[in-house]
Amino acid sequence: MDDDWVEGPGAPICWRTVVELQAGMVLARPAVGTQGGRATLLIGAGAVLGESTIAQLIARGVDCVAVFAAPLEDSVQAERQAAHEARLREIFGGDGSHGGCAGLLAAMCKLGPCRC
Repeated sequence: MDDDWVEGPGAPICWRTVVELQAGMVLARPAVGTQGGRATLLIGAGAVLGESTIAQLIARGVDCVAVFAAPLEDSVQAERQAAHEARLREIFGGDGSHGGCAGLLAAMCKLGPCRC
């Protein structure tokens, strides 16, 4: 796991099931485990996950948590962006001009693919 996770306002957040978690990931939002309607586990946002913490999340019945996304290499991000735009153009039938969807297409292309 890379040590250079992106954190802070505007950083991409991904939801992961607890079985997908890896040591070194950083919580983007607090994780709460409950049992019988009572909070039995609270791990704050910004906590770096370790193997024992992940095991506690599983044991306390937490299904998924939000973590900060690991940064992608520029070439990987560019490839994903191109595939994203190609798929959108396929869905919109070209440039989106028929049906008045050009603005929506442009906005979705600008938003880009999910970083997760």
